[in-house]
Amino acid sequence: MADENEAPENEDLDGEGAADRDLSSDEGDVKRGEVSDLPEWAQKIIHSLRDENKKRRVAFDELAKRAESMKSVDEVNELIAAEKAEQDKLRLEVARRDVMREFDVPDGLSEFVVGDTPEDMRKRAEALMTVMGERGKSRPVERRGGGVNGADTAGDGLPDDPRKLAEMVPRLS
Repeated sequence: MADENEAPENEDLDGEGAADRDLSSDEGDVKRGEVSDLPEWAQKIIHSLRDENKKRRVAFDELAKRAESMKSVDEVNELIAAEKAEQDKLRLEVARRDVMREFDVPDGLSEFVVGDTPEDMRKRAEALMTVMGERGKSRPVERRGGGVNGADTAGDGLPDDPRKLAEMVPRLS
């Protein structure tokens, strides 16, 4: 016969059959006692089941907390739509700056280069620069030579080269 502290050879030790066993006295009455009253092998099974249960409860609580902090599908879709709208707005701003550079629109007139597409902005920028070119035509800047190796192109008889001009100035001795 097996000792009271050892597990019987044919019994399942992983705890599946432990719940089905009755702890009964010779008369058939079920004992309701402490775990410490049970054989050592049964105590080990109960302790391991309690530890596993504790781990699962902790994991469930952590998942429940994470689930509470998660957003619903509708909230996520709203966030995605807001991000897409922001991206579209930024793309239009980049396109507007490209069009302004393409047509040499001054920064002060950027508020007039608007539209829903880059093509609309090009049309407005082209029209704006056409109007500005007719009204505010500036005369072209006369390019003269100059600098260290410049040539005399002004027609005033003075050289544009600063060294030659400095040679013409009388020196005081």
